[in-house]
Amino acid sequence: MAIHKIDGVDGVNHFPKKFVRLHGTAAIAKGDWVMLDVSDSTNGLGASVKKTTGGTAAGDPAFGIAIEAITAAGVVTIQTAGKYGDNTAGGGANVHTDAAAGKMLAGGNGGGAGTANLMDSAITEANVCGIALDAAGAGDYGSNECTVIVVDQGFF
Repeated sequence: MAIHKIDGVDGVNHFPKKFVRLHGTAAIAKGDWVMLDVSDSTNGLGASVKKTTGGTAAGDPAFGIAIEAITAAGVVTIQTAGKYGDNTAGGGANVHTDAAAGKMLAGGNGGGAGTANLMDSAITEANVCGIALDAAGAGDYGSNECTVIVVDQGFF
């Protein structure tokens, strides 16, 4: 399967967004941060993803957010740049409950699988994957969700 990339603008506030469809190696929930799964080469090395593992001091190299859920291995659409979140329960990015507006986010590290955490001095091997635009749990979001800007890292 070839990688398919779509560039678009949301038409409201004109936030450019980028999407890519890749092979997910296991279940991924809508709003989960994902990273490359380099142990899988289903569609060629570098074309498979899994949700961030969480709970590690080093963090995970997250690069995007799943905009749809898959319940088992299969193709999933990932947003790799732009604003993500619609202020509804289940409609935000999965983040650590300490996420606050204006803070940089890094994959994994201290949160559960699929979450991004605050970038801090304890994270030594992770990239900035996003910026929180509001606090976790703000508005109608659940306690581990917020609106974010996904940092375009140029992978796709």
